[in-house]
Amino acid sequence: MLTADERRILKTTWDKVCGIQEEIGAESLTRLFIVYPTCKTYFPHFDFSAGSAQIRAHGKKVIHALEDALKNADHIHETLAELSNLHAYNLRVDPVNFKLLARCIQVVLAIHLRGEFNAQAYAAWDKFLACVADVLAENGEQQANSAKMSLSDNDKAHVKAIWTHVCGHAEEFGAETIYRMFVVYPTSKTYFPHYDVGAGSEQIRAHGKRVVNALSDAVGHLDNVGGTLSKLSDLHAQKLRVDPVNFRHLAQCLLVTIAAHCRGQLTAEVLVSLDKFLTQVGKVLTSKYR
Repeated sequence: MLTADERRILKTTWDKVCGIQEEIGAESLTRLFIVYPTCKTYFPHFDFSAGSAQIRAHGKKVIHALEDALKNADHIHETLAELSNLHAYNLRVDPVNFKLLARCIQVVLAIHLRGEFNAQAYAAWDKFLACVADVLAENGEQQANSAKMSLSDNDKAHVKAIWTHVCGHAEEFGAETIYRMFVVYPTSKTYFPHYDVGAGSEQIRAHGKRVVNALSDAVGHLDNVGGTLSKLSDLHAQKLRVDPVNFRHLAQCLLVTIAAHCRGQLTAEVLVSLDKFLTQVGKVLTSKYR
């Protein structure tokens, strides 16, 4: 259930992209098809080039469905019931795709809104899009886990290139990522009971810097991410006992943070490589869990 404040934030941010909402729909789909190419399976007749008439038309449908859900926030289930049935029984879309599209929409909103897509706005949109995805997936069969993804030479080049913009701002990007995670996924604060979780606190800045520095080590050893992060894997599995889901949450918050600061550099091709890298990091960090 969305709170009154969350609804206000959703309306305010949506109004700020008034006039380019259909563009946001098309851009989100373009990124979806590049970052998660298996989604193309459901569109065999589409021209997948950026800005194609088919992508723009379908993006417009996506945006109109989101607008309907926003206008009927108390009745999202009823508003999207017909779409849920269509995707489950006619199109037979794997429900995971709704969550993947939500991720791409978040990244595109961050690119266009930049600083205005702050942690509170991100939290509201994450909650709203999760609700929409749950409704659309409700009549479909849940699928598990994506397969392990190895990094190609192009992926490694993309990750190293974007990371040059991140590592020089380790404390800033790390702190913003941690703060976004605490706001969007408040249960993650459980592991930091002694922290001042306010934006920009010394503890958040220090931990954020450690996170980015650890990832920088992994970027410097892309052929041996497992060995590079082995000690961290031991620490989180055997001592801290962190719920593995938090690594996925942290990765998504980092992607959104990078999108907000590196809008020109985070192309769809770079995003797919960075997403694969962070997925690999998450697998390494959870590999020693029992």
